[in-house]
Amino acid sequence: MAVDELNTVVAEKSDIRYDEEASTVSPPSEPHELGAEATMTWKTWLVIFILSSCFGLSFWPVPTTGALQGKLAIKLGDTTGTSTYWYIPAYTTANALGFLVAGANSDLFGRRWFLLFGEVAAAVGMIVSATAHSAEQFTAGLAIAGFGGGFCQMAMCSIPELMPNKYRHIGITLSDGFVFLIVIIGPVVGRYAIDAGDGWRYIYYGGFVAQIISLVSLYLLYHPPKHPKGVPWGEAVRGLDYVGTLLVIPGVCLVLVGIISTTYMSTTSAKVLAPMCTGFGLLIAFGLWETFGNAEYPLCPPRIFRSHNGREFTVPFILAFIVTMFYYGKHIHHERALG
Repeated sequence: MAVDELNTVVAEKSDIRYDEEASTVSPPSEPHELGAEATMTWKTWLVIFILSSCFGLSFWPVPTTGALQGKLAIKLGDTTGTSTYWYIPAYTTANALGFLVAGANSDLFGRRWFLLFGEVAAAVGMIVSATAHSAEQFTAGLAIAGFGGGFCQMAMCSIPELMPNKYRHIGITLSDGFVFLIVIIGPVVGRYAIDAGDGWRYIYYGGFVAQIISLVSLYLLYHPPKHPKGVPWGEAVRGLDYVGTLLVIPGVCLVLVGIISTTYMSTTSAKVLAPMCTGFGLLIAFGLWETFGNAEYPLCPPRIFRSHNGREFTVPFILAFIVTMFYYGKHIHHERALG
């Protein structure tokens, strides 16, 4: 994709850098020629399609695995079925951690390399699960794929950055369309594949092939003009929130592990309480660090909670819950209907 072509689109967005002491009032918009028509070339649409597939593929393991996990546990030697409690949670927990790391840092270093890393990690996770002969290996593969999937979900941020406002809604709808398609066909594929001997492996082999195709396509065609904040590489590395990262990753992981453990353990068990209490302690420390620490580019800047009396954070937060409910709702309903 031509860099000049993308620069034209990015210019429309106007590069905004926030300051803790700065006013939250939006700056005046850039002047535009009256009657100017925003254009999209076929190359741009092709990249939007590839980014949408990158985003959509990150959801593939959840509806498919959810439909086959009970029978798969037996095939992998787990007669008690305990491992099934960890299949999807391993993916979603790692996904949350990957998204957390990639979100703020991709603003500094650019989306491209984060997306490429996510594709590679997701592909590795798929092949690990596809070749699994034990529940532990299968779960590990899902965790690796989930972590990569969190990076791949940054594609949702890349899409509007490449599109004029006039067409942005089409790009978002296209990416959500991939997810909706996967939620519809995933449980069907999983339910039939598990009854076809080792046919279930081709679900993850297929995911591996799809990730590789998406990876190569992104590498060849996705060349954004510059990363969102335009911060020099050296300055970004020095200003990374290393302390916050070391606090929030184990904090989130331990809390989620504790919550997941309640599905098959007593809530008073030390194996439940210990990780949850430790995790919440780390998250409290993370909140204090983000508020009073001195990281130049914090993972969770306090300004996002203060802006417009908190509305700038809470409104998108609530909308995000509403928008994604179709995914989880359809996944639960469709899987039960097939049963």
